[in-house]
Amino acid sequence: KHEASGVLFFDNKIFVVFDNYSLIARINITFNKARLLGENKKGIGYEGITYDKLTDRFYLIEESLDRKGAWNARVGSANKDFIIDSKKWLKYSFQSDNKGFEGITIVTKNDKTYVLALCEGNDCDAGEISKTPGAGRIKVFETKGKKWKYIASIRLPLSLHFMDYSGIDINNKRILAITSQESSAVWVGELDVENWKIVDSGHVYKFPEDKNGNMIYCNIEG
Repeated sequence: KHEASGVLFFDNKIFVVFDNYSLIARINITFNKARLLGENKKGIGYEGITYDKLTDRFYLIEESLDRKGAWNARVGSANKDFIIDSKKWLKYSFQSDNKGFEGITIVTKNDKTYVLALCEGNDCDAGEISKTPGAGRIKVFETKGKKWKYIASIRLPLSLHFMDYSGIDINNKRILAITSQESSAVWVGELDVENWKIVDSGHVYKFPEDKNGNMIYCNIEG
C-alpha cells in the first residue's frame, strides 16, 4: 500500500518515510509494534528522513516539485509527532519531477546545521544520461536565516559505477553510506567536511545475488 523510500534509525526506533504517503512509520526494533505519525495530506510524499540534534527536529525531503516553473526540492521540519511546522525550498533546479533528491542527511559543525541532499541521477541529470556512471553528486545547503543556502557540490568518486543513487547517511566519524537501487549495492567512504570533498575511493558492497548471479535486492531505497 505504501512505497517505502527512506529510513532512519534513531532513539532505538526505526522511522520510515514513503514517497506516496505523507504519514511516517515508527517501528520498534523487534518489529512487532508500529505507528503512523504526522498528518495525512494528499499528494505529499517524502524521499528521505534525517534528524538534527541541534534543533531537535526531523527533516523530511520532497524530491522535486514545480516552483514557479522550476523543479525544486523542499525540506519540511517536524517535531517528534511529525507535525510539520515549516517547509523551505532547496534552490537547486532539476529537469523533471521524478529525478531530484533521493536522500537527505545532515552534518553539524561550528554549531551550524548543513543539509546533504543526494541526487538520484548521475550529474543530477534525468533520462538516459543520468545512468552514465561516475558522476554521483551530493548538494550541500547551510542554514541562512530562515532559508537553506546552496553552498557546495560534493563529487562522488569517478570509480563509483552506480547507475543511480537512492539513500544516504553519515555517522559521527564522517563516514558516508550511499545506496543504489539499480546497482543493488552500498558505497562507504569518508567525507572531509571542512572542504566538502570525498577523502578516497571508498568501498562498494554488493547486496546478495541468487545462485545464478541475478539481482535479489532490486528496490533498495534507503
